[in-house]
Amino acid sequence: ESIFEHGGITSDEDKVRLALEWTSYKTRQALRVFDSVKTPNWDQFKKDLKNMFPQSVGDERESRLLLEQLVHQLNPIDAGEQEKMRIFRLLFDAEMKKLMNEPKMITNSDAVRLFLAPMTPEVRRGV
Repeated sequence: ESIFEHGGITSDEDKVRLALEWTSYKTRQALRVFDSVKTPNWDQFKKDLKNMFPQSVGDERESRLLLEQLVHQLNPIDAGEQEKMRIFRLLFDAEMKKLMNEPKMITNSDAVRLFLAPMTPEVRRGV
């Protein structure tokens, strides 16, 4: 939710579409059968996800995995890819908030390493 708030994304259609973009192809195909995807309904989509993946709800370890997948999916981020960087920062920040709550599930040095990982050397120098 905080990703969408920070990005000014309000429509159910955009929320569902963006959420699907961050899943694997296999998962995306499985989720397309939901009515909440066919006729975008964000609140129902979240309920469908919680029912489909109950073990992931509120699991900070899952956030660490999602963070590492995000880094892998967006690698590389080149100079001039402002939109890609903006999306990366929104998603990265959202997962980091979960991981930095007590008990912390990530160190500051690991967070910095993961944040810089998908960036090309040119982009890293600018950060």
